[in-house]
Amino acid sequence: MLTNALADSTAAGYHRHWRRFSAYCATQGCSALPSAPATVVCYLGTLHRGGRISPASLQNYLSPINTRHVDVGLPRPAVGRLIHSARDGFALLHVRSVGALPLARRPLSAPVMWRIVELAYGEPDFGWRVRWAALVAGFLVARRMAEVLGLERGDVTFTAAGGLHVHVRLYKGAERRTRLSRLDFNVPPSLDALPDLPLLVLRRLLADLDARRAPPSRLLFAPPGATRTPTADDVTAWLLAELRRLDLSPPPGVKWCSYSTRGGGATALHLCSLSPPAVAQMLGHNGNDPRTALAHYIDLLAPRSTEAWRLCGRYVP
Repeated sequence: MLTNALADSTAAGYHRHWRRFSAYCATQGCSALPSAPATVVCYLGTLHRGGRISPASLQNYLSPINTRHVDVGLPRPAVGRLIHSARDGFALLHVRSVGALPLARRPLSAPVMWRIVELAYGEPDFGWRVRWAALVAGFLVARRMAEVLGLERGDVTFTAAGGLHVHVRLYKGAERRTRLSRLDFNVPPSLDALPDLPLLVLRRLLADLDARRAPPSRLLFAPPGATRTPTADDVTAWLLAELRRLDLSPPPGVKWCSYSTRGGGATALHLCSLSPPAVAQMLGHNGNDPRTALAHYIDLLAPRSTEAWRLCGRYVP
C-alpha cells in the first residue's frame, strides 16, 4: 500500500531525488534521515553550483525529502523560514547567473486557439489531424493533459444533443477523494448557429478512427506508429509546430507549452462568465476551490473575444 501511495511517475521522481539527497548526505558525513534544515540549505547550495536547476524546479527536490520524513513520523526539514530564505537566495543567484528572468508560462489566447482550430479542420493528413485534435481537446475541456492524452476511443461517445460524452477512467488524485468514482463529463454543442468547428474536429477524428476499425482501447491522440502514450512534452512540440505553420509567436517574455492549452481554456471559460468555482470544477480541482484556478490558470486581464465564446460559450448554463 505504501509503495502504491503515489502515481508511478511521481514515485519514480521522488525516488530519484531522494537517492540524490541521500548520496549528498553520505559524501558530507551527515544524516539524511533524520535530516536538519541546515543540511537541506547546504544541499540547495550544491544544486545551485550545478548550474542546471531553475528556482521553479526546487520543490521537486524538496518534496521527496519532506515526504520521506513524514512517512516515518519525523518533522519535515525542508520547510520553514530558513528554507524560504535559502530559496529566495537561490532564485536571486540564478537570475544573476543567467542575466534575465525566465520566460513566463501563459494561457493560450482564444483567438490563437481558433486559428489552430481552423487549421485542424482543414488538415488533410491524418497524423497531423490527431495532433491538432489533441490541442483542441486540451483547450476545450481544460483538463490535465495527462488525462486528455490517456483517453481511448471507447471513452468518448456521442450524445443525443450532438455533443460528446467523455469518460475518464483514471485521473490525478481520484484515490484521495472521499468517494472513489470515475469522472464523466459532456462537451455540449455550440450555442451558435455557425458551424461548430472545435466539435467537428473531434467528431472527424472519431470517424477517422472508426473507419480504420480502431479498437475501443486505441488511444485517441496517439499519432500513427506511436509506441507509447504521448506526453505533455509531445503536446508542447505539436503546439510549437502548429504555431510555426501559422507564423505565430508568443508575446515578449512569454512561452507557450502544453499548460497553455489548459490555461487558455480556463481563461476562455471565465471570459464566457463562468464563475471561478465553476471554472475550478471544469479544471477538476478538489471541492471546486477557485484559488488555484485564479492564481495559475485564469488570466483575469485577457480581453473578451468572439473566439472565446465560440470555443467555450457552449458551457454557459
